[in-house]
Amino acid sequence: MAKIYAVHFLQEDMRSRNGNEKPWKVGETRTVKGKLIECEWGYHYSPDWESAIKGRFLYGPMACIVRVDDANLCGFKGVTATRTLVEAYDVTSAMRAFAADEAERALMAERKAGREPDPRSWAGMKAAWGAANGTVTLQELSAARSAAESAARSAQAKRFNTRLGDATGWWPV
Repeated sequence: MAKIYAVHFLQEDMRSRNGNEKPWKVGETRTVKGKLIECEWGYHYSPDWESAIKGRFLYGPMACIVRVDDANLCGFKGVTATRTLVEAYDVTSAMRAFAADEAERALMAERKAGREPDPRSWAGMKAAWGAANGTVTLQELSAARSAAESAARSAQAKRFNTRLGDATGWWPV
């Protein structure tokens, strides 16, 4: 079995999202015993950053480079009995900036399609950029997020009611 460098995300406290293990430390190696079962038992990893993002394995803001056996890799994810934490980086700001950038792209796409997004959605995106840059508090971000989610639910309900009315001739008030 060859050893490879791979990627894994940990929570802010350096713990895995699942399980009850103590926090990881850079340089530490851990091994589990028993049959490896993806998503159930073993140390998980993604072969690269893109796989971690596409597989939605960003379980926390600590982006880690790990050393693992490559025998149990399946697509975006692998599982191994032994994992060594080689390096760890706090990517909180980068993750927030990525989310804000994606939100801005989505809002611009809606505008380009002739559907002007709710002002609460624009405010949420602006707050996300502020959080990424450290100019907005987490409380302000939370309030903007709630408002943007409310706007999204309203837009979804409006689209559903329009489709329902088109299909049935019934238009809810």
